[in-house]
Amino acid sequence: MKRLRHCRISTGFTYAETLVSTLILGALLTGLWQVSSGSGDLNAMQMARLRCASAARAQLDCISTTGSSLDEAMINKLWPDVALNTAQSAGSGQWRGLTLVTVEAKAQFRGRDITRTYARYINLAPEAAP
Repeated sequence: MKRLRHCRISTGFTYAETLVSTLILGALLTGLWQVSSGSGDLNAMQMARLRCASAARAQLDCISTTGSSLDEAMINKLWPDVALNTAQSAGSGQWRGLTLVTVEAKAQFRGRDITRTYARYINLAPEAAP
């Protein structure tokens, strides 16, 4: 029986083709891993921003509803990694008679400060009884 010489050549080509396709697949999987890792970091940063925003808005809502700020223990319980600073100043111009309440919320994300600042004019003066 006569052996064909081209069979031996095609196995080398198949090996090279398999090697190249494996390298391409590895590069694609590495790229996919990098993208998913980056989107995970972005998601964590967005969550830190959302925690800052919700803490600041809750503080403003509490001040506008009750006239006093949230309890420090409650803030630490609900948002343990968020620091709140509240400032009040008298309104001027068309806002005279109202109080400007500014709340600044800060959180840390990988060494970077994430800050959200919200402000609202509120009538904190007790209303006269009719």
